[in-house]
Amino acid sequence: MGGFSFNSLDGAQTVSKAIHPLIFKERLEKGEIEMPMITEEEIKDKSKGDGLAKAIAVTQLIWFSVHLIMRLAKGWAATELEVLTFATCIMAGNA
Repeated sequence: MGGFSFNSLDGAQTVSKAIHPLIFKERLEKGEIEMPMITEEEIKDKSKGDGLAKAIAVTQLIWFSVHLIMRLAKGWAATELEVLTFATCIMAGNA
């Protein structure tokens, strides 16, 4: 959110600082900061959801969407929360 976080050693104490992206780029070019090499396998290893959990989530999204669309088609009211949740479902499907 507007900065990078890195750890540096100041004496015996480790200090965590957030820096501006331009300062980060400058320090990276000077060699003061080393970019970590992260593989795709390491990123996928951090995923907490397995296939079953993802299938359940997709099923719930579809169930909610169908019910909301049917309620709107019948002329029934929908709350702002339901409409916002539906919009979030649409955006999640596009990701």
